[in-house]
Amino acid sequence: MDFRWDEDWDPRWTPRIPEFAAVANAVSLLMPTVEPSVARAVSACSANCEEGLHTQADWWVRQELQHSRQHRRLNLRLLENYPLLRFVQRFATRVYRWVDSRSVDFRISFAAGSEAVAYSCARWTEAHLSLLDGADLHTRQAFLWHLAEEVEHKNVAFDVWQSQRRSRFRLAVATALAMLILAGFTTLGFFTILATDRQVLRPRVWLNLTRWTFSYIINELPNIASSALPGHHPSQFVDPLFFETVLDSWDMQPADLP
Repeated sequence: MDFRWDEDWDPRWTPRIPEFAAVANAVSLLMPTVEPSVARAVSACSANCEEGLHTQADWWVRQELQHSRQHRRLNLRLLENYPLLRFVQRFATRVYRWVDSRSVDFRISFAAGSEAVAYSCARWTEAHLSLLDGADLHTRQAFLWHLAEEVEHKNVAFDVWQSQRRSRFRLAVATALAMLILAGFTTLGFFTILATDRQVLRPRVWLNLTRWTFSYIINELPNIASSALPGHHPSQFVDPLFFETVLDSWDMQPADLP
């Protein structure tokens, strides 16, 4: 995949509900930092795995780094429109460097937890696809591609973590931290974007943000929590069919891909 955004790209790429684009853009801002961090953790541990899992982990790392590259391109355009996001980006980079400085046990737990959070975001998005109605097709495709691959490789980081016989308690703590860091920086980026656009005081923005937050908490937080329970494996979740359909349709129509 090779996504590119022109100089005239509109960062409000969901014109019907522009605040949803602000949320997605805030998430994108973090990806060039998050993805390499979790990739380094999995790569460090996978060398000790059996051959089949080691091969899967190698492909997983390549996918994560490809996500990072594509989001970096989007972020270049995003930062041109919202220069204040550079401060959010620098702060996030420092936090993830702190994660990188922790023990291998914590880092692989954090990677597995981050993937559980990413999978929950894909599930939530699949249930709210109407938010993307009327969206810029190219940017919509980029985000759906990323989420589809998060569904596709949902087991890999967990399997690497499990192969090392790590602590479930540490996994629970790392998962909670991964979710809080992502939520915190997404919120900070979201309000930075809205402040620049002078949209912070609009009641619709607060109403939508409240609805989306409660919807995510009610529908996905229990799934994230269950990821750290004894005996749980990500394969026990039923995947959103939409994302499998997306990947299959792209395989059949490669000319439509960037």
